[in-house]
Amino acid sequence: MDQGGTRSVVYIAAAVATALLALVMLPAVLVADRNAAAADLTGEVNSDAIPAEFRDSVLKAGQRCKEISASVLAAQIDSESGWNPRATSPAGAQGISQFMPGTWNTWGKDYSRDGRVDVFDPHDSIGSQADLMCALARQVRDKIQLRVISGEPLELTLAAYNAGMGNVTAAKGVPPFPETTAYIRKILDASATKYSLDAIGDVGGAVRLPLAPGRYTNQHNFGRSGSMWARHHTGNDFSAPCGTPVRAVTGGVATADPSQAAWAGPHFVKILTGQRSTATWYAHMGRAAVTNGQRVQAGEVIGYVGSLGNSSGCHLHLEVHPKNGGYAQDEVDPNAWLRQKGLRP
Repeated sequence: MDQGGTRSVVYIAAAVATALLALVMLPAVLVADRNAAAADLTGEVNSDAIPAEFRDSVLKAGQRCKEISASVLAAQIDSESGWNPRATSPAGAQGISQFMPGTWNTWGKDYSRDGRVDVFDPHDSIGSQADLMCALARQVRDKIQLRVISGEPLELTLAAYNAGMGNVTAAKGVPPFPETTAYIRKILDASATKYSLDAIGDVGGAVRLPLAPGRYTNQHNFGRSGSMWARHHTGNDFSAPCGTPVRAVTGGVATADPSQAAWAGPHFVKILTGQRSTATWYAHMGRAAVTNGQRVQAGEVIGYVGSLGNSSGCHLHLEVHPKNGGYAQDEVDPNAWLRQKGLRP
């Protein structure tokens, strides 16, 4: 389908030609902050919302793997125990992260370095929670690659944490348990609101789908690997007829980046909401409808679906970069991100 991550030298000549075309439409380039950190993948974590005595442990745990951010871990703890290190449940779950005894025996570690592995020690539990979540995220990634399960990686990881990987595998996705689906929604909502400082859409604050509902097929292919991509698929593809209007997901400022033109096409557009805030990328468009530096509202038409650049069919390649990072630096799953904002891509 889309080959958005490829950097082959085969495209060097194409990059020169297409960059010139890009400069006709969007003549100036706003260089993204290439040093943007990639630790918190749902946006800048609202550390003030985390109780002070647990803050450092949560922030460190949020750097364990790129799939699980500090804001997700904080939302989980809030839901699981309300930040009570001594919490116990009728089912037998214990501690601030609500480990079952058998799970704790496998995953518990002494992160407080006091010589004891204690489920009621919040620092031990929070660090161990991150280890477990990152391991589940890796399992989810592998099972998606093998087509054993399907769905949004973060939602599947949360489902595995709540209901067990066995139930996720048996259901070939998120199991239809009311408790599990409610848990996923609660965590995604809290991680995107209470525990996030992500400055979404500095023009009005709205978030919109990139294509009109019913006008596209969602390929759900973020993070996949294969011969078509140099590293992994850094965005998500929305297949639609060429010429379908593409809309800004957030408000912000339209910019160009000709350095991406070889794979993204000459009409590649970014919408920036701030220097270190969310940027959305729109690749392979057949035509742009904005000029460099133009301020746009969420939902405004910014271009039209095409198949330019390193593409094999009419579609929009959408990327979401919560910290305005560069290629393969801080991208997150656009589907999961849109769902966190209350949309159904």
